[in-house]
Amino acid sequence: MNTKGNRRYGETENRIEEVLLDLLNKKSLKKVTVSDICASAGIHRTTFYSHYEDIYALMDSVLSKKFTAMMEQVMPEENGTSFPKFHEFFSFIRQNKKFFRYYLNNGARSPEKVIFLPDLLLENIKKRLETKGYVTGEELYYHNTFFLEGLKGIIRRWILRDCREEPEELCRIIEEEYNPQRRDAKEIFFS
Repeated sequence: MNTKGNRRYGETENRIEEVLLDLLNKKSLKKVTVSDICASAGIHRTTFYSHYEDIYALMDSVLSKKFTAMMEQVMPEENGTSFPKFHEFFSFIRQNKKFFRYYLNNGARSPEKVIFLPDLLLENIKKRLETKGYVTGEELYYHNTFFLEGLKGIIRRWILRDCREEPEELCRIIEEEYNPQRRDAKEIFFS
């Protein structure tokens, strides 16, 4: 019997999610129907609805699983480094570039829901920035915003370029660019 939590249930769920990702390479989420998914996955509508409320719940599940898998790879160990493992972060994005390309272009249910960086990663970055000795919370907020928006821009450009550069190259760029102590950046913008 295909009941929640058993192996067959999980396999069906994985198949439905894979079909959604394949369909998203051909059309937008708004144009994907439950019938499309059922036909491609070889399941009945009742099976789909036993797993998901609707297409958007399915997309939310895919988002959650992708970001959970990413976080398992990129977050530092408790006794290891205090900064995310950006090499693993970029490698994961490259391995899942079709998903991230769709996500960056379309988001989830609506543009307001496009967060992109999971809260756990944001919190880790915030902790790291706090150790840099910013004077006020507002100063930290501005630096945090600058860094995260820049990171999103780098990821967006990299995906648009079909992830041509190696993850190591992106790590080097981030390390070189986001250094608040760089005098040459201050001279370029403020002299």
